[in-house]
Amino acid sequence: MDRRILNVLRDLKDLYGDMVFYNFQKTKNLMHDLAPGLHKERIHIAQFLEINGYFRLKHAGHSYSMVRSGLAKSYMGTYGVSEDVVNWVLDIFTDLLGYSEFTNTESILKKDDESQGGADVPADKLNGYERPPSIPGKAEALSAETAHTAVNRETVPGKQAEDIFYERVQPTVLPKKKINPALRIAADMHSVAVTPEGRVISAGPNEYGECNVENWRKVCAVSAGPFFTVGLREDGRVYACGSNKYGQCNVQGWYDIAAISAGARHTVGLRRDGSVIACGQNRNGECNVETWRNVISISAGYMRTYGILKNHKLLVSGELKGKNNSVSHLSNIIDIKNPYPYRVLALKKDGTLSCMSKEDNTKSQIAKWKGIKQISAGPDYFAGLSKAGTVHIPVYYWISSGIELSTANWEDIVAIAAGRFHLLGVKKDGSVIAAMMHPDREMNKGQCRVTNWQLLD
Repeated sequence: MDRRILNVLRDLKDLYGDMVFYNFQKTKNLMHDLAPGLHKERIHIAQFLEINGYFRLKHAGHSYSMVRSGLAKSYMGTYGVSEDVVNWVLDIFTDLLGYSEFTNTESILKKDDESQGGADVPADKLNGYERPPSIPGKAEALSAETAHTAVNRETVPGKQAEDIFYERVQPTVLPKKKINPALRIAADMHSVAVTPEGRVISAGPNEYGECNVENWRKVCAVSAGPFFTVGLREDGRVYACGSNKYGQCNVQGWYDIAAISAGARHTVGLRRDGSVIACGQNRNGECNVETWRNVISISAGYMRTYGILKNHKLLVSGELKGKNNSVSHLSNIIDIKNPYPYRVLALKKDGTLSCMSKEDNTKSQIAKWKGIKQISAGPDYFAGLSKAGTVHIPVYYWISSGIELSTANWEDIVAIAAGRFHLLGVKKDGSVIAAMMHPDREMNKGQCRVTNWQLLD
């Protein structure tokens, strides 16, 4: 089987050039066309490409043995596969790309330069690299899907070689003007938000480093889970900080990400091609999303992951068995929240909601909400934002009215974010307001200190 995979990959290289290996989904699809039945092997190859194995191998600037060792550890840590599988995949690419005869990547670069007529590409560090995952390859391999039009170094006066490299391979940047304000603010026990300059600010407890976001730059969206924070960069890469007990912050190798969602113990990313990636606890299969396609929106819940398809139907991974709260029958869904077992709130295209909750009173109240444009949820409550800019909250035993007293006068709200015990609101002018949703003052740990925040220009 090893030889068969190698032959298929060689065919791909001959047909499409090295560039095909920088798009793991395309590689998987083409392998399927050339050799049907290799599902398991395609998954391994795709996983290897997901962690930018070939990119690091070629441009790390370290000895081959050091790079290979780093790749093996990263691969095993990210996917939990055995060392035998790691070596099998690494051997395939070593053989395929001809690296076994070299002792360091400088020789590899020299060979590639001689064969492709390119100049030296500056080396990166093995860990914490900042380069985008795509690398310019042979001219015939470049396409609109995978890279920008090649730029001739000699025709761009005043630019250094490294500048041209970045210009050729920089991924498409998500335009700020199209970003939903709801993506710029998030809450759990703490509060986080994105400023107009792309920096991230935070408030609240920092017990596990979940508020260590002051050095993040060029961020366009944030999401918050229990004691951890995830940030999406404009170039499609992902930041994470805070508790990593379950591996929920292992997002360093992610790229081409268009959306992120932090769950209770896992993190989910939506790629621009409609595929999905996840990391963290996988006790109930909540991270088993590698086969999802044509997804336009994601939501990480309590030990579940939801994907909304182009036809607005749902994909669910990690369904809790025997709890009688399936969502497979739902349709026309544009968002879904599942902050705790037995509590699921889904927003439909027409602004109405579907609620699955063990509290019948909650379901009857939410059934009356109309014209809702955004939903959010803490572990013990739901919140809905109407198109008119007002906020709806169901009556719970610790909330005295349908709209909690401190939010009764909220108006002109354009986005909300529900934390465990507090609710954030973004006003039309970009300012932020907050309200504690729990009467116990001990729950207030500074997460509502947001009065100076300004999120919109």
